[in-house]
Amino acid sequence: MPILHNFVKYFKIEAKALIEAAEKDPILIDSYSGLAQQSICKLDYVAYDGYDFKLKKQITLRLTKQEAACLEMLSTGKTFKEVARSLTISPRTVEGHIYNVKMKSKTDSTNHLIKMFSNLVKRID
Repeated sequence: MPILHNFVKYFKIEAKALIEAAEKDPILIDSYSGLAQQSICKLDYVAYDGYDFKLKKQITLRLTKQEAACLEMLSTGKTFKEVARSLTISPRTVEGHIYNVKMKSKTDSTNHLIKMFSNLVKRID
């Protein structure tokens, strides 16, 4: 509990300083908030559609562009390290993207995911 109390105390002090800075120069704070909104809210998605004949159900995956790029490269036979080099990201980031896709598609293994992905078609809106 003392840690939480100290955190609240620290936060109040820092928030007060930020509010005072905003009152002195409101343009400074406004320019940062707009920049943050642009980078956070500007995620592009790619949709893939298909049909699982075994389970007799429609499949739709909505992936970020990075997730889609990782999955496309893996499906061509590239390794996680090769995908990471191509996209100039770390192999752990590639693993994270593939993990997210596995959660979205409700698959357990990367091999099953790649097999399923090979039967999907990219939706063009």
